[in-house]
Amino acid sequence: MARVRELLIASSILLLCLPLAVLLTLMLLPVWPRIGTALGVAAVGPSGPAAWCFVLVYVLLAAIGAAIMLLRWRRAPR
Repeated sequence: MARVRELLIASSILLLCLPLAVLLTLMLLPVWPRIGTALGVAAVGPSGPAAWCFVLVYVLLAAIGAAIMLLRWRRAPR
């Protein structure tokens, strides 16, 4: 039963990262052109940030959420 609970928590974190990643990507719209020129790739097009911008922010949010989740599970008494 504990594994099911852990799986539900992990999947919930990943699902909650989706809207947060979209919001944060759009909030970082002034920064993406500078990142794009520094990396030599197109970051912003006529329809908004490129797909890799959304993926990058999502992966960073998911990694932060996973790290926090793992730290809490290691500190929790069993």
